[in-house]
Amino acid sequence: MFYRVVTAVNLAILLFGSGSWSVPADLPLPPQVRLYQGMPYISSGVGGEARALLQTQSREYTVNLTCAAKEGNSFAELPLAIVESQGRKALKAVAEGPLWYTKFPPGTYNVRAQADGKTHQQKVQGHQQQRAQLLVAW
Repeated sequence: MFYRVVTAVNLAILLFGSGSWSVPADLPLPPQVRLYQGMPYISSGVGGEARALLQTQSREYTVNLTCAAKEGNSFAELPLAIVESQGRKALKAVAEGPLWYTKFPPGTYNVRAQADGKTHQQKVQGHQQQRAQLLVAW
């Protein structure tokens, strides 16, 4: 009887491989959606898996911001401020990685990002149906 059990186990290992018996590694969690005065945003993108998870969620957002240095390096922990055309601050956040996504109500906004002692400012038009792609580079 013992011989049959050992033979069955060996046959299963040959057919399915030893990898199918191992416990899968923990999968990364998608980035957490945060709110600032009711405006949702997400940020991450450091590492291939984190970037892929974030990009699958990007379709839900109308503004996609990528932060990078001109040498090709990306920034993390980048202070951001979104200011309405009337000067009221609509959103204040920190980009935790090079990718940052949000949903703006319709209107004109200025995106301000700070890195290396410099402030980068770019105008963006918020739309319900259109996605705005912004690149902030130093």
